[in-house]
Amino acid sequence: MKRIYFALGSFIGLPIFLVLYLLVKVPLMAAALVGLAYAVVYIAVAWRAGYLTKLDWAVLAYFLTGSVLLLVHEPSGRFVLSDHSTTFIFLSLFCAAFFPVVLGFEPFTVAFARRTTSPEVWETALFKDINRIMTLTWAGLFLVAAAISLNRHPVFQYVIPTLMPPILGIPFNRRFPEWYLKRLGQQGTPK
Repeated sequence: MKRIYFALGSFIGLPIFLVLYLLVKVPLMAAALVGLAYAVVYIAVAWRAGYLTKLDWAVLAYFLTGSVLLLVHEPSGRFVLSDHSTTFIFLSLFCAAFFPVVLGFEPFTVAFARRTTSPEVWETALFKDINRIMTLTWAGLFLVAAAISLNRHPVFQYVIPTLMPPILGIPFNRRFPEWYLKRLGQQGTPK
């Protein structure tokens, strides 16, 4: 159960927010505050357990920004949280993936890779290269999802962007390190 909880991360706050607002018809501010509360609680738990990632901070930033905008300038908050919620969610994820890498900080995929690799490889150039490439690929995936979500048809605004990470990103994560190592003439995933 613990493994599933941390695998899903703060992202569960996003569908909770969307279901509350779009299907249950809870007021936007209330739904945003539920999403924000979930992100805050998850971050506190994940921080203590050592499972916190940059993407969790992106989810928190999304809900915090949207909630503050609703309080300060309601039309702007509605634009971010309602009119283009999927777009801004994926733009938040893009920023969390892209900017740390281009600014020289650790790629977000490192937090996940450390869960399945041995500590001996964490500081190797190969481990860092693989994670940098994977993170930039995810940043591209998030940016494409954000662009697709600009289409107002529900399939393009919600369904396709939401399905892209599990359908394209997760298989990529599973296959890329092995493929990259074989391309370099090395065998096996770094352990």
